[in-house]
Amino acid sequence: LIMRNWRALFATVFFIAFGFSLTALIVGFDDMQTYAIITVARDIEDFRGYVVNHSIGGIVTRLFGKPMGWFEPIVEIPYIVSLLIMLLSIGVLVYTILKLREMAGEKELSDYAFGLTLVTMLLLSPITWSHIFPVLILPMGLLLREYIEDSSSSRLRLLLFILFCVSLPDVLIARTLVSIHYPLKMP
Repeated sequence: LIMRNWRALFATVFFIAFGFSLTALIVGFDDMQTYAIITVARDIEDFRGYVVNHSIGGIVTRLFGKPMGWFEPIVEIPYIVSLLIMLLSIGVLVYTILKLREMAGEKELSDYAFGLTLVTMLLLSPITWSHIFPVLILPMGLLLREYIEDSSSSRLRLLLFILFCVSLPDVLIARTLVSIHYPLKMP
């Protein structure tokens, strides 16, 4: 929309409508409605605070939400978790939109705009498992290219920090941390 690429917009709308129609034809509209309203809501509630959920919602829930049996929040204030998630999500979305508007006119920044959109998508999703991280290859490649072109120590530290965070074996670390607090165990 920002770049006014109407063909891409119409193609996206067409394929979403086609996928929705095909799914409704195969499984039925009632099953789709049940999945969208009941199953997805239940899964978000059950797994939002899960230790391998890397979205804004997952991080905020683990920091401030109610204890879920295998993690303890730093500060337990569950009544503001939803508000905090909404405010942080709006902040990330507004920042992304403003940056995309700056990049819209310049063709050479289109890869950066797409990379920013990928990162934003993963942060705003209610559940972001680590197996989706290969999607971040483009943003990581762009960071690496920036470092190669201007090898300042701050860019190297940022690149190494991000690579370290993405590479952590989070389930192994979670199991180790949870085992310290026996008899709790990670589901």
